Amino acid sequence: VHNDALILRAARALTLEDGLELRAHAVAERAGVSVGTVKRRFPTRDHLLLGVYSDVAERLRTLADELRQHPEPFTALADFLREVLAIEESRPGYTEVLGYLTDGEIEVWRAEYLDTCRDLTERAQAAGLVREDFDWREIPFLLRAVGSARGWMLGHRADRAQARRLLEVSIAGLAPCDTQTPLPGAGPHEDLD
Repeated sequence: VHNDALILRAARALTLEDGLELRAHAVAERAGVSVGTVKRRFPTRDHLLLGVYSDVAERLRTLADELRQHPEPFTALADFLREVLAIEESRPGYTEVLGYLTDGEIEVWRAEYLDTCRDLTERAQAAGLVREDFDWREIPFLLRAVGSARGWMLGHRADRAQARRLLEVSIAGLAPCDTQTPLPGAGPHEDLD
């Protein structure tokens, strides 16, 4: 158990530095354990990523349960979007892991995440607080677009605060208004389910 904590602490640090391309040798070196210990405890990179992000999955699970009970449906949806963006800022890679790993536990996390997107969006739409032409399956795309608003663009520098600002603009755009133009096209294809 002590080695697991060392390994996961090292893997978390490496994901912040190098992204999701974890290598057993680098994790072992950072953790101060042997490569064999890393591979015995976490046989594949997917197992290691499960360990790295299990606390995030639990955090979102708890938040989703709370937000489904929130008395204000629009606030619940907005708070969920803000929290996912904050997670991606502090623990980058979580939604990317949801998108491409296929381990059984990851599939549970993915389903929970998408169920939360659907439930909170549909609840707010039913209350007339979110435009009807917004598809809940667009949430991961919206968050990815907003989260990528960092770096330089046309001579201006954007930081994490810019991403949060753009999220607030996006949240405001979800609310129906008398003068809104219908959204063009359709939402994502059904194969995201």
